[in-house]
Amino acid sequence: QDFAVLMMGLEGAGKSTFIGRAQEVLNFVKFKPGKVARTPVKKTPDTKIAFASSIMTFRDQSGAAARRPKWLNNISDHHSVCFIVDATNREGINVAFTALQSVLHSAWMTGVPLLILVNKLDLASAEPFEQIKQHFMPLLQQRPPGSAWGVMPLSALRGDGVSDAVMWLFTWSQT
Repeated sequence: QDFAVLMMGLEGAGKSTFIGRAQEVLNFVKFKPGKVARTPVKKTPDTKIAFASSIMTFRDQSGAAARRPKWLNNISDHHSVCFIVDATNREGINVAFTALQSVLHSAWMTGVPLLILVNKLDLASAEPFEQIKQHFMPLLQQRPPGSAWGVMPLSALRGDGVSDAVMWLFTWSQT
């Protein structure tokens, strides 16, 4: 069975790096940090990763402000949403909250599993994981009963938390 994961988050949050690490962890492909897109994503490239006799397709959505309204155009054909937050961007955490809030009000999100990954926690300038998690909890608690959601720590560049996140997405995408 194939599963599609929609990747969301502001520019520079680490979506492309997460996908690169997921490829490395699951397909034993050597991750090359220098090969990660450092420029804004202009289209929605798909990355297919073989996992547990399935194919997981990750669609990397641009985090640019002008492109965020288009996020909703792609939700209906995905099994789960992964939203990445940059823990080092204090102002960006509030912007990410507002962006996610607009997505969660969409009827398309009803019943769609949502995983929030708090990234860059390995950096000294990162806000504490629990503080960011608590900041997003009001949004998550407003989801309809039975909607799967999670908040996990991540250092995409180092690979910390990538396996757990992919396993969560794989598990909940099957429901």
